[in-house]
Amino acid sequence: MSNNYYYLVASLPEYTLDSDIKGLDIQSILMEIRENLSSQARKTVAFFLNFFDIQNILNVISGREGFNTLGNYSQEEIKNACERYFPNRSDDKKNDSDDEENIELPEYITQILAAYKNPTQAVEAGIDTEIPIDRALWNHYFALATASSNRFIREWYAFEQNIRNIAAAFTCRNKGLDAADSIIGSGEIAEQLLNSSAPDFGLKGIFDSVDTLFQILETKDMLGKEKKLDAFRWERINDITALDYFNLDCVLGFIAKYAIIHRWLVLDKQTGEKMFKKLIDELTDRKLLQPTAIE
Repeated sequence: MSNNYYYLVASLPEYTLDSDIKGLDIQSILMEIRENLSSQARKTVAFFLNFFDIQNILNVISGREGFNTLGNYSQEEIKNACERYFPNRSDDKKNDSDDEENIELPEYITQILAAYKNPTQAVEAGIDTEIPIDRALWNHYFALATASSNRFIREWYAFEQNIRNIAAAFTCRNKGLDAADSIIGSGEIAEQLLNSSAPDFGLKGIFDSVDTLFQILETKDMLGKEKKLDAFRWERINDITALDYFNLDCVLGFIAKYAIIHRWLVLDKQTGEKMFKKLIDELTDRKLLQPTAIE
């Protein structure tokens, strides 16, 4: 399997931006990844991508438009799965006998969806349905992710949870709102955000680069702030995978960066193209794009 990782990491950057579409061929990239992984590694990647499945589920439940193709399931599969728990949420109904469009979501997701559909099941499963369903899903996902046996998933999603919470607390404080309804999950940083009155929520020494993050959050231009936040995320991916070259953590780092690139190809194609070039430059600097890598 180590040889598979060696080949896979070397071949991933060969995908190029298609000038006729707004985005990378994400499905081809993910298919390439899955085909070169063991069954256990595929499960790890699938859990990593559940982040995008949850985004898509919440979009359907709330009636919002938008679908992230990085998830494990197609748009119709997500719609039909949600329809079983929240009927009539979509006017675009499908026949339940269409097996190709009906899938089973991960058990930890279906338990929460079932709990919000049926209060009896909520009590039996010990799920608090007093909080909005989006917080319930994210709380559970981040709890599983930050306890994962995979180092990249554990560290990356702990970081993602923290910057989401810090950004939410920062916004709530500026607007004079209570942050309690916006904080996801638990932990030391979540506690600080809920209880500290310090300008930086007492995060120095607890969260690395907290000053940099607060400078980003103070950016007035929304698009500029989002670009800086994703650059901040990008550097964190580099930190986590600094010593990873041909292993699963390296592959997951690729997927996390492709997710950022994909987002910007949709929002701002020029920014997405620059990020893709940055990815190739980084790989060249780390000598991962050498002829020997694919022999």
